[in-house]
Amino acid sequence: TQGDGDKEAATTNAPTRYSSLITQRTKPRKLAHIDISQDGPANDCPTEALPPKVTTAGVRNNVTQAAAAATGLSYHDLASPSSSDGRHHQHQSHHQQQQQQQQQRQRNGFFHNLWERYTQALLKNPLTIKGTTASLIFFASDSATQYLTEPDSPYDLARAGSGATFGVVATFWLHYWWNFLEAFIGRRIPVEQSKLTNTLVKVLLDQALAAPCYIYGYYVVTNFIQDYTSPKKNNKNKAASQILDETTHRAGEMLLPTMLRHWTIWPIVHTFNFYFNPLHHRVLVQNLVLVGWSGYLSHLNNGGLMTPKDEIEVTIKRHESLRQQDGTTVVSTTTARATASSSLKREALK
Repeated sequence: TQGDGDKEAATTNAPTRYSSLITQRTKPRKLAHIDISQDGPANDCPTEALPPKVTTAGVRNNVTQAAAAATGLSYHDLASPSSSDGRHHQHQSHHQQQQQQQQQRQRNGFFHNLWERYTQALLKNPLTIKGTTASLIFFASDSATQYLTEPDSPYDLARAGSGATFGVVATFWLHYWWNFLEAFIGRRIPVEQSKLTNTLVKVLLDQALAAPCYIYGYYVVTNFIQDYTSPKKNNKNKAASQILDETTHRAGEMLLPTMLRHWTIWPIVHTFNFYFNPLHHRVLVQNLVLVGWSGYLSHLNNGGLMTPKDEIEVTIKRHESLRQQDGTTVVSTTTARATASSSLKREALK
C-alpha cells in the first residue's frame, strides 16, 4: 500500500516536474541582440543583458569608422543617410555654375573678357603684372615721343630702355608705398567714418612725400642708363661713379621745375583714383595716365626742360650770337657805304 502510494504521488507530481523542466529549457536566454539601426539598445533586449561599457551606438560608430577607412570616405559621409545625395547635388550645381560662367564669357565682349583675365592675373601675381604693364607703357611712350619730337634723328634704344627700367622700379615702389599708406591711414581715419577725409589725407601724403622721390628717381635712373649706355652721350671714358654724380646733380636741379608741372595734374588724378578705385587697380590708373606723362617726362629729360645752368649757358650763347650778328651788320654797312662812295666818285670823274 505504501509502495502504491509512492507511485501515485510520483505520478501526481510528474506533470509539475516536467513543466518546470520545460520552462527552464524554453526560457529565453539573456542574449545581447544588437540593432544598429537605432542609437539605443534594441527593444527586445534588456539593457542589463549587454556587456559592461558597451552600447549599440558605440558598436555602430566602430562599424562606420571601419567602413570609412575601407572605402576612403569620411565618417560624416557614411554616418549621414543623405550624404551621397548631397555630394551628387553639389557636383551638379558646380557643373551648372561652370556652364553658366562659360556661357556668360561667350556673351561678353572681347574687352570684358580681357579685363576679367587681367584682374585674375593681377590678384594672383600683382607685382609681375604691374611691373610688366608699366614697363611696356614707358617703353612705348618714350618711343612715340622720340618719333614725334625728333623725327629726323635715329631711334635711341637706350633712351626707351631706360624708361622701361624705371617703370619696373616705380611699380615696386608704388605697390608697397600705397599698401602701407592704405593701412596706415585706414587705422587712423577709417573709410567708414569719412571716406573723403581718408582720401584727401592719402593724396596729401603721397604728393608731399612720394611724388618728389618718384620724379627724382626717374631722372637719376633714366639719365644714368642713357649716359652709361647710349652712344650719343660719348661717355665711354667716364667712370660709373662720375656719371652717377652728374645725374644726381642734374636730377636735383630739374626736380622743382618738374614738380611744379606735376602738381597741376596728379593731385586731381589721385583724388579720383584713391576715392573710387580699389587698391589693386590704382597702379593701373597711374600707368594709364603715364602713357602721356612719361612721354612728357622723357621730353623734359632730353632737352625739353632746362636747368638754371642750362639756361645760363643758352643765354650766353644767344648774346654771343647777337653780338656776332651785330658785328656782321656793322661790317656790311661800312662796306656798302664804301662801295657807294667809290661809285659816286667814278660817276663824277666821268
